[in-house]
Amino acid sequence: MGNLTVEVRPIDFFEEVHTFKEVGAVGTAAIVVGVASLAVKDKVYRFERPLRLPALRKHIDALQRGELVGHHGYLRTIIPASVTEAARRRHSMAVGKSTLPRVP
Repeated sequence: MGNLTVEVRPIDFFEEVHTFKEVGAVGTAAIVVGVASLAVKDKVYRFERPLRLPALRKHIDALQRGELVGHHGYLRTIIPASVTEAARRRHSMAVGKSTLPRVP
């Protein structure tokens, strides 16, 4: 993804929200969505248009589709039992490709 520094730490939202430039939301489906504003009680916090988040989303999408090789072991290839052994061997040699043998 390049040049994205991650800092893991607790924050005091109300003390630091004014310093936020981009805000994104993620869920269990590992998708990234830019957030334009957050409303907390009677206060609305507005953020800049995301500049880095679209690239992060594109990167995650490419990992999920198998277009990029992940280095953390999050993805697993699941081949149905009905696929022939020869097709399994062909697929196991196609490192980094997202195409799985099609089952008729």
